Amino acid sequence: ACFLNNLSMSYLGGLHNLCLIPLSAGASVVVDEPYSGKSSLTLWHDVQRFEISVIWSPPPLMSRLVHDVKLMGPKIYEGMNAHVRAFLIGMSPAQLQDKTQFEETFSIPVLENYALSETGFISTETIGNRGMRCAHSVGTLLPDVRIQLRPVAEKDGPHEIWVRTPHMFDGYLKSASEADAKADDDGFLNTGDVGHIDGNGLLILEGRVRDIVKRGDLLIHLREIEEITRNHDAVFDVSAKMVRHAILGESYVLYCQLKPHSMDTKVETLRAWLHGLLSRDKWPEELYIVQDMPRTSVGKIRKHALN
Repeated sequence: ACFLNNLSMSYLGGLHNLCLIPLSAGASVVVDEPYSGKSSLTLWHDVQRFEISVIWSPPPLMSRLVHDVKLMGPKIYEGMNAHVRAFLIGMSPAQLQDKTQFEETFSIPVLENYALSETGFISTETIGNRGMRCAHSVGTLLPDVRIQLRPVAEKDGPHEIWVRTPHMFDGYLKSASEADAKADDDGFLNTGDVGHIDGNGLLILEGRVRDIVKRGDLLIHLREIEEITRNHDAVFDVSAKMVRHAILGESYVLYCQLKPHSMDTKVETLRAWLHGLLSRDKWPEELYIVQDMPRTSVGKIRKHALN
């Protein structure tokens, strides 16, 4: 097997997931430039040149590859993906629709995993269990991984995912807070994610704790808002960000990045469309159109940089 590494080697995903693990399993690794918005332009040529069998990438690259085919047709990859056996994704949540579209477009199975730098791998999809996947699922727990689901606040409300793995870190170097320095007395670490285990044993991620907004007495899951907005034909990507509200305590604003052929879409058009799908108490305080989303080196949107 030959893995394509387009993640920064200063990031654990690049060093551990895409270098040490493949090499220890007897595979070879091709180290490319770190992932960026232009990665899709060279990916298929690299795949063909080095006979890549496994691509491991952030979800935005998967979405961009499908988008490129819709714009330019299958000629941009035909004959170049013959050796690829799997497209592995992690680092940030992937949409079920995006995974399905990628598989239908390229006939390559997509396998999503869930991990933290502090814990190592927690769960993954496999060729065998991906047929059970549903919205927000990230596969089944790996052997020897244990989780606890602890209520965030209300008894019937969302639950935080606490996890214990065989590869737990010892703590943060020179941590300023004892609460952040290590796992609890039972060896479980708070992931900061909210979720549950479904009837098929799949781990379902509902979002980050900080992405649940309490607007008065109403809990709003920002990931749900983002997924609804992403269904608009003009929207390429979207990010909902919590803001303080003078009366209700918390609320949120919405940032939308448009597709290249839809740049003339107006804010009023998007707002009216969204208002038709959401109850009034879930409407965003403001909706903004941005040219691009600020991202980390692995494609995650930097919400704190949106303003």
